[in-house]
Amino acid sequence: MAAETETQHAGKWGYIDRAGNMVIEPQFDCAWNFSEGLAPVNVGRQLGYIDWRGNLVIEPQFAYWQVEPFPKDRQYGDHDIYFYDGYARILKDGKYGFIDSNGNVAIEPVFDQAMHFSDGLAPVLIDGKWGFIDTNGYLAIEAQFSGAEPFSDELALFWNEDGIGFIDTSGNVVIEPRFQEAGWFSEGRVVVTIREESGDLVWGYIDAEGDWAVGPEIFTGEHLMIHQRYFSEGLARFQNGYVDRDGNTVIEGGGYPFSEGFALAATPDEDGSLRYGFIDREGNWVIEPRFEFADNFSEGLALVKVDGKYGFIDESGEFVIEPVYSNALSFSEGLAPVKVR
Repeated sequence: MAAETETQHAGKWGYIDRAGNMVIEPQFDCAWNFSEGLAPVNVGRQLGYIDWRGNLVIEPQFAYWQVEPFPKDRQYGDHDIYFYDGYARILKDGKYGFIDSNGNVAIEPVFDQAMHFSDGLAPVLIDGKWGFIDTNGYLAIEAQFSGAEPFSDELALFWNEDGIGFIDTSGNVVIEPRFQEAGWFSEGRVVVTIREESGDLVWGYIDAEGDWAVGPEIFTGEHLMIHQRYFSEGLARFQNGYVDRDGNTVIEGGGYPFSEGFALAATPDEDGSLRYGFIDREGNWVIEPRFEFADNFSEGLALVKVDGKYGFIDESGEFVIEPVYSNALSFSEGLAPVKVR
């Protein structure tokens, strides 16, 4: 990229393909991954959506501003700006509704809060209670919960004064509320903590009937780090290693969830700073921990950070796209958002 172009696009986000070609010129104040053929972008403090060619198919008009996007697999980010089941959440005049992929308001913004659709239902807040609407905007599950999360594996987390439980898509309580903390169902398992009658706080993974599948074991941490505790490719973090769905320890040592056969892991260097690399399903380092930051493999490439700059490596650990960007997200639907220095 010529110096003049770099100056012109400095601080802006664009999109590259897997060969590293800039296919959508840097022009956005913030940009996110593609989902269902559309990607959210910020122009100023207004949110709009582009297609794979970079065309603004939904003009920036919705109030939303974030200085930097979050990697979806590593941190809590606002997933609700993405399209799910053909709809994306919007905010207008302090109320939440949904648009379709043409930008038309499909469900009027009348809710105090809302989350994204999954399994054809979306959690919404009405007069201080959470329920679920269908894609026509009708209340499918009565607003009765103190809190709720989107469906995953056809089960949704809710909570009330008794604790956290789970409902099915008909609104039936299938796992009674009794947990203190819980994640989302993945591959038929979900991580939970519960206070036993003895007073001990224990944790493990339960199945879709609410029975223990892994654990329980005494919980000694201050926070469960839910976004790192879920089954992926048949394995999940538990205690000091990875277990299979039956609770058998398969790999000793910690890391992040598996993706495309690899798991992100970290180890401290001489000055105590973490360095990230990747292990295989035997727990062996296949890409040595030498990166300042890394994200899970996605579409055959992994986002990594070296000397303050982001690039992408392949499964051999070699750079396919050199680290020249001041920020980036992983690949999704063939493209990755990158920020020009």
